Amino acid sequence: MTIRPPGEVKLPHLVSKARRALEQEARSLKAAVDEYADGTPTPKCCCQADAVSAKRATSRFRKAQQQLLASGQYQARLMLVNAYDHLASMGRLLGSDGAMSLYAHTTLSRSVCEAAVRHAWLLDPSITYSSSPARAWTSPPTAPAGGLPASNCATRP
Repeated sequence: MTIRPPGEVKLPHLVSKARRALEQEARSLKAAVDEYADGTPTPKCCCQADAVSAKRATSRFRKAQQQLLASGQYQARLMLVNAYDHLASMGRLLGSDGAMSLYAHTTLSRSVCEAAVRHAWLLDPSITYSSSPARAWTSPPTAPAGGLPASNCATRP
């Protein structure tokens, strides 16, 4: 369900500001994703450290560990794309065509937050190499009742 103000009446200023902020964040996130996809990781980043650790693993487990690490990094990239897609859609729902959705943007905002939390959880630099591959196949922890889901990404499951 959408609302469209009659005639020359515009959507509230807050809605227009929120839409512009979302569009700006979506552009920034897309630029970060593109830069990440086109560039090479910096020498001290957690992905590079994990790759070095996987190379040091015994030959019996090396290939499997490298595949698990690659899977987790791929999931992290997908989470960024997911967040970008939802941010861009939220901007459209907040009046880019002069109409505004009543409720759908709130559902999308939760998806953006969950994608950001999952991405941060997957690439948390404070976890050890041995814990990193397991994160690709598990869900982030949740906070106690009344708290935000996965609000403390640093805790280990």
